[in-house]
Amino acid sequence: MKTKRIITLAICLLTLIGIFQSAPAFAAGSTVTIESQTNSAFDYLEYYSNGSWHDLNTPRHWIEQTGEVVYCVEHSAGNPHGQTYTETSPSSVFSGSTLAGINSILMYGYPNNKSSGFTDDEARQATANALRFWFSEQGEGYSYDFTNRRSNPNAIRAKSGYEHVLEYADELLAKARARQDLPHGVDFSPSTVQLTASGNGYVGQTSVLLTNINSGYTLDTSRLPSGSRVSGYTGGRSETLTITLPASAAGQSFNIYAEGMDTRSIDNITAYVPANGSLQKVFLCATTAQVVATAQLSVGAPEAPKYGKVQLVKTGRDNIPLADVVFDVYSDADCKNKLAELTTDSDGTAISGDLPVGTVYIKELSTIKPYILSAEIKSLEITDGVTAEVSFSNSEAMGKIRIEKMGDVLTAGEAVETEYGNVSMPIYKNKGIAGVVYEVKDSARNIVATITTDKNGIAETEVLPLGSYTVQEKSAPAAYAVDETIHDVTLAYKDQNTPVVTATVKEDNELRTGGIKIRKLTEDFDPEKLNFYNKLAEGYVFGLYTAEHIGDVPADVLLEVLTTDDQGVAQTSISLPYGNYYLKELAVPLETIEMLTDKLPLTIDSELNVQHYDSPIYNTMFKAKIGVYKLDAADRERGLAGALFEVRDASGRLFDTITTNEDGYAETIGLPVGEYNVKEVTPPAGFVLSDEVKTVTLTTEDKETAVFEFTNRANEAKVRKLDSHTGQSLANATIKVMDASGKVFFEGKTDTDGYITMKELPASKYTWQEIAAPDTYSIDPALYSFTIDAYGKVAGDVEFANTPITLEILKMNTYTGAPMTGITFTLQDAEGKTVKTKLTEDGYRVPAEDGTETFVTDANGKAIFKYLKAGKYKLVETVPTGYIADGATEIELTDRHSEAAPCKVTVNNCPTGVKIIKLDAKTEKPLTGAGFRIKVKDGTGFVTLSFTKQEDGKYSFDGNGKETDLMVDKNGEVVVLGLPVGTIWIEESVVPAGYFPVTARKAEITKETSALSPMVIKVPNSKSVKLGLDNDWWEIPAMIAGAVLLLGGAVVLYVRRKNK
Repeated sequence: MKTKRIITLAICLLTLIGIFQSAPAFAAGSTVTIESQTNSAFDYLEYYSNGSWHDLNTPRHWIEQTGEVVYCVEHSAGNPHGQTYTETSPSSVFSGSTLAGINSILMYGYPNNKSSGFTDDEARQATANALRFWFSEQGEGYSYDFTNRRSNPNAIRAKSGYEHVLEYADELLAKARARQDLPHGVDFSPSTVQLTASGNGYVGQTSVLLTNINSGYTLDTSRLPSGSRVSGYTGGRSETLTITLPASAAGQSFNIYAEGMDTRSIDNITAYVPANGSLQKVFLCATTAQVVATAQLSVGAPEAPKYGKVQLVKTGRDNIPLADVVFDVYSDADCKNKLAELTTDSDGTAISGDLPVGTVYIKELSTIKPYILSAEIKSLEITDGVTAEVSFSNSEAMGKIRIEKMGDVLTAGEAVETEYGNVSMPIYKNKGIAGVVYEVKDSARNIVATITTDKNGIAETEVLPLGSYTVQEKSAPAAYAVDETIHDVTLAYKDQNTPVVTATVKEDNELRTGGIKIRKLTEDFDPEKLNFYNKLAEGYVFGLYTAEHIGDVPADVLLEVLTTDDQGVAQTSISLPYGNYYLKELAVPLETIEMLTDKLPLTIDSELNVQHYDSPIYNTMFKAKIGVYKLDAADRERGLAGALFEVRDASGRLFDTITTNEDGYAETIGLPVGEYNVKEVTPPAGFVLSDEVKTVTLTTEDKETAVFEFTNRANEAKVRKLDSHTGQSLANATIKVMDASGKVFFEGKTDTDGYITMKELPASKYTWQEIAAPDTYSIDPALYSFTIDAYGKVAGDVEFANTPITLEILKMNTYTGAPMTGITFTLQDAEGKTVKTKLTEDGYRVPAEDGTETFVTDANGKAIFKYLKAGKYKLVETVPTGYIADGATEIELTDRHSEAAPCKVTVNNCPTGVKIIKLDAKTEKPLTGAGFRIKVKDGTGFVTLSFTKQEDGKYSFDGNGKETDLMVDKNGEVVVLGLPVGTIWIEESVVPAGYFPVTARKAEITKETSALSPMVIKVPNSKSVKLGLDNDWWEIPAMIAGAVLLLGGAVVLYVRRKNK
């Protein structure tokens, strides 16, 4: 009974659901019959499902009564075939958000729009599928997931050759996403037109601009007055309209209205729902033209015209009225629209006829002699019934006098390059002469202007009244003769358009030229007689330059290069205009001659200038002195007297011998330029003779005296007193020193170090002996001697110190070539006993009973020992972890191992090295993306070693390192340095993607496992294989759940049957 009740309840629920689905949820409207194509129609798009592509069925739907296309909006519902549909509001079917996208697709899609090159069916299918995509993205019912272009962009594709259909569908979908409206517009430009008078009426224009209007526009001109017309109207395109109103419309405004029509209106979109609830709902986008835009044009006619007049007054010089002057009156500022022409009468006035109210422009057309035409345009406001006044004043024509002065002018010709610079070869051209002064007088002989010609030979007066004048040259440049001719000039009126007339006077002037001649003397040196004398100077080079602007040549231009002959004479070969020039010495034949640096001015004012011939140009030979200061090397403020120096030239010829005075200074005679050697030949008494030779090169660049310093070191001798048994120094021993004659030279006591120091001893032989012994010591009667030569070298009975035996140990890393710091060693003697040492403040170690048995290398990898006994030793190293050593080092020290030449021992270590290579097991090609951990045994377990990654990508063992996963490089390799000797395990900690992991590998690190020849370990991986089916992530859990349910059902069934 219970089971039957449940079945009955389920049947009732299904019946209710069927009833609700078949009941229409809209108000009754007009009805139509909808028909559809069969699914066998050609489809342009495909969808992907169950591993293959299928046609995306997009049949055509239409209204049988009208043939209009409708679009399905519920794609998983059934297609209609002759069923009845009832009209309803689109907003009753979809939300506002979805409906906005539908509007965008239908406004830009078929049948209202069809892209170029599309068939009707291609455009329809693109539009239908754009709707399908949109409903899926909006989550509307009866949609498929695979048509959601956002979440499944690759589930839809176009058939070959129909890619444009999918592109068009996606374009329409993009407009839906943007809710893109189709803007419509009909506009007047301008929207307000002020008509202008034309004939007996008023005329104006405007443009009609249509935006997205496909069914034209209409005009409502019913509000225009009788007699109006609008031309240019077609109603089907953007166009220009001409509006004409009658004269009776003056001062009035009227409106014209336009309505734009288009089929792409949301008013054309209608929804239809089926009587059978299992069928699709459809949408219709009709192609009925609807009013989609309106515009208004306002036109106005101006008021009726009004008139006034103009009275014009024309005056000349001193306000004299001028008759017969003609003017034109214009309505525009460009003076193109002429209204009237006026001519002044005898009193200089003219009155116009009626002129329209507004701004007028008055321009002078012609005037009378001797006046010039005025270029001024005057504006004037005309008011109704009023005569406006305006006045003009004219200026008389004037004149100028122009001078054109010509003559032969010096011009720089082609530049010739020389070792002294570019020489501009002078040439002469007939052209304008600058600097000529003229006087201009009027008919009453009054000077009215003084003018000077410019660089082009042109001079021009300021403006002058018309009349008669005279012109006369008053002065000219030095190179030209003055032309005193008086020229008569008349300035006469030409015409009304020539405000200034010009009268020209042309003249030529004669050019005066000359040249120069010079003579040269120079000083010379006689090396045999060591004196200076004068002689004629051959081979001296001078440049002749302009000292001022002469002709076209500016100042400081080189015109000619002159070289003196064996008589010291040179003369120009060219003729030069009168003027100011200068000579400049460019070269001398010998470097020993001082070249003149000053300019030598001269003036050419005759045929030949001999200024520097009569007074020859003189050169002196360069002379300089050598000065020497002799100073105490220990006190450079102290000059030393009595030092004798020789000065010789490069060939060894003696030029001078000088001796320093009490200030330590000596100076040579004046010497010609050249190279000299200065050497001390006798030192000051008590000082070491200096072997220093100073080479002095005297050139023209040197100062008058070249001063140098020589220093001497004082002679010094030391006598030391030692304990004959202990070798320790003894103080307070009195010692007497005698010179070669037996005279006591010095007497004194030894200091705390056992020394007596004597300075400034003259070079000689000396003897010394002890005359008083220190307390508790007996006197030594022996006589000792020593000598000191001129160079301060002491020979004889003196004491010398020995240095301790020195050992230097250097610890090196043979792999990096760098020293190793902090390495522990033990030093053993020949008997195998450990030598205890301690570190001194000076950084070396010395034997000490209270020292340590071991030592470590310093920051430079070194350990230095001093005061070790000569003999054999053994160096034993505590080898650092991860390094390879060769064992103990044998050392033998002798008394030859001093501080200067220590016994050097280098102990080399090399770190261990392993190279791990990751390979594909099949192709043996390197793999990237792999990482390894290295472990060692710690009791019963393992410890992962830590490392530091070096800049070169290698890993070095470091107990404090932060790296445990050692990643291979781009070549699939990783190099590990400094691993401890013994057994290690290599474990793959990072497995390359798509590969099986490998088991850990065991390796032995030995003394042969050197970083210089590392152990190579290849680790191959095999690619992983995916087990099971290629399913979505939820399918496996779903299968498991299903299996569990089946198993559970079987168990329940078994229990029930068992209970029965």
